Amino acid sequence: GLLEPVEVTDITMLQEAIDEAPEYSEVRVVAGTYYTVKQGVLQMKNNITVTGGWNSDFTAVEGYTVVDGQKVAGCVNFAEGVTGAALKNFEVLNVDTNAKGGIVLSGTDVTVANCYVHHCELGGDCGGIYLATGTATVANCKMMYNTTKGHGAFLFSASGAVGVVNCLIAGNRSLQAGVYYGGLLLKGGHGVVV
Repeated sequence: GLLEPVEVTDITMLQEAIDEAPEYSEVRVVAGTYYTVKQGVLQMKNNITVTGGWNSDFTAVEGYTVVDGQKVAGCVNFAEGVTGAALKNFEVLNVDTNAKGGIVLSGTDVTVANCYVHHCELGGDCGGIYLATGTATVANCKMMYNTTKGHGAFLFSASGAVGVVNCLIAGNRSLQAGVYYGGLLLKGGHGVVV
C-alpha cells in the first residue's frame, strides 16, 4: 500500500516534493497554479501518485491543481523508464507549440485520471496527451479544445498501448489541410476506448 502522504502547500515546491517522496507514496497538492515557465516541466517519478485539488487542510479534494505552460513550455512528463506513476485531479493547459503534448507519456503502467487537458496548441502531432512509448490508462478525463498542425489533437500514440476510459473528448481539431485527425490517433500503438 501507499506510505504516509506527502502534503504540498507551496505549489512552487511541487517538483521537489515529487523528487524527495519515497516510492509508493502519494504527493497531495493544494489547489493552485504551477507555472512550468518558472518551475520547469513537471517530471513524474516511479511509483508515485500525485493528486491535486486538495483543500488547504487536506481533508478533501475540491477541484484541480493547475499546470500552466503559459504557451512557452510543456507541462507534465512521464519519462521513459518511469513505471507505476499516476497523475490525478490536475488541469493542464497552454502548452508550447514545440512541446510534444500537455502530458507526455513514455513510461510503463502510468495513469492519468480525473484530469482536464485543454487549450494546448501544438505545431506538430498531438496537443493534449502524447503517448510516445509504454503503456498508459487515461480515465475520467476531459480533453477539450486542443489543436495541432499535425495529427491527434486530443491523443496521439506513436507506439505505445493506451486505454481511454470514460473520458469526454470534444472540440479538438487539426489545423492542417488534408487527411489529418483532430481527435484520437493510434498511429503505431494499440488502444482501447471505452
